[in-house]
Amino acid sequence: MSLVPPKCFIWVIFKSEFYKFDELPEEGKQNLEDVYPVWNFHLRDALNQETEAPERGNKYEKFKKHIDSFFNDYLQSDDFKKIIPIDSGSFVKVPKIKINEVKENSNQLLFKDRHLDIVPFWGILKGPFKSPEYAQVQFFFILHNKDVDVAKKLDSFFDQGLHNFEGIYQFARVPYYTQPKFSIAFSDKANPLPEIERKIHDRNFDSETHYIAIYISPHSKNVRDRESKLIYYRVKELLLKKGITSQAIEAEKVREAVRRKSRYDYSLNNIAIAILAKLNGIPWQLNTKLKNELIVGVGAFKNSDTNIQYIGSAFSFANNGKFNRFECFQSNQVDELAGSILNQIREYVAVNTNIDRLIIHFYKNMSKKELKPIETGLNDLGLDIPVFIVSINKTESHDIVAFDNKWHGLMPKSGTFINLGYNRFLLFNNTRYNNNGSVKESDGYPFPVKLSIRCTHEELADDYKTVKELIDQVYQFSRMYWKSVRQQNLPVTIKYPEMVAEIFPHFEGNEIPTFGKDNLWFL
Repeated sequence: MSLVPPKCFIWVIFKSEFYKFDELPEEGKQNLEDVYPVWNFHLRDALNQETEAPERGNKYEKFKKHIDSFFNDYLQSDDFKKIIPIDSGSFVKVPKIKINEVKENSNQLLFKDRHLDIVPFWGILKGPFKSPEYAQVQFFFILHNKDVDVAKKLDSFFDQGLHNFEGIYQFARVPYYTQPKFSIAFSDKANPLPEIERKIHDRNFDSETHYIAIYISPHSKNVRDRESKLIYYRVKELLLKKGITSQAIEAEKVREAVRRKSRYDYSLNNIAIAILAKLNGIPWQLNTKLKNELIVGVGAFKNSDTNIQYIGSAFSFANNGKFNRFECFQSNQVDELAGSILNQIREYVAVNTNIDRLIIHFYKNMSKKELKPIETGLNDLGLDIPVFIVSINKTESHDIVAFDNKWHGLMPKSGTFINLGYNRFLLFNNTRYNNNGSVKESDGYPFPVKLSIRCTHEELADDYKTVKELIDQVYQFSRMYWKSVRQQNLPVTIKYPEMVAEIFPHFEGNEIPTFGKDNLWFL
């Protein structure tokens, strides 16, 4: 205990009971050797424990094995059966009438010249849907003095390529140019901001040129020191205030890849996609017909330092995946969230002749308190339109899971959804695109996400065609993640706002710089 600061103890267990550490009863304080802390990230950092690597392999097989083991060892025992005489079959067979699939073309993406593909990596090789918005683009590096070797490597990779990555222009149609002696090197690794800010101020930025900074971070994203973590966010904020797009790359990851001769070209593919999106290009677009509707995504992230939950909102998603604006609030700012949604509706209606419906993708079940000011605002605007609330459980479902016993990997096919009743659904979103298809371990075996759908016009929430269309939309938006060429299982309407909400609390003044409200700076 003497090795860990007291503030790291949040919850503890004493005599099989949970207590907050600062509310521990006197008996516990007198017998601290019998008090057991509940593990948390602060304890991990204080004890210098390594961050656990993400789980690999087929989770469905592991999960089923654990369920079978629990069922056979405990629920099938004679003692248990005396109390609850359950059947010998351990799983409930889902009736076929409860199982359906999204439309066959829901996983189709559009690339250059309207080329169709369902796999982002193969599609982008034909060219992105839309090149960067800016004609004049200039790259420059921001780096620590001892990371010059990494900058030279990245310069070579972006220009000439590495392995199957043939360069950022060849892969993502982002023109690559760096001006000699324009990059910024700093010497103070612990506090580089004053140096960076001073040197940016001294640079002559051409108003006709769009700049993108490659920030070579000397600190890992998983560094335990809080001050070192904050540097990444503060550099990002500083550049946003200057109207400069940025892409952070960890120096040590590049060195390690070069040292081990590993496939860093896979990372370069993802970096190139993110940079294209930050330059207002469109890597790929959904193959869907545009409709007169506004889609708003609301995601959340709880800051572990302050224990305050922040909600990010992504506005004006057209149903083809194009977005217009981001905002961020504390989770108790219900009226502010409603006001920003209504402002976007006003802007939408000012440009479009009408709006048929508002669709809100919410990270949890939306309460009446959260919905009421939106309904009131719509009435004040004279808009009698249905508001659909699609609640999307942002954590993968573990309490309800289904298995496809006809497939060796047990994971149901991508796009399959199961009706759980009361307008609740289980949606499987993965890379198993056909009945006999294989899945790469690197793509993962994600569990399903849970959806619930309701509407201010109650009868529409019972219309099967409308409900299926909304499920299709959630599935499609999961394919619009432009930080990677890999399929994601959460829609960007939830994922993007969550990413904004994670970074936002670290900005000074709790304000997203204006430049950052209408582009994908956070990728």
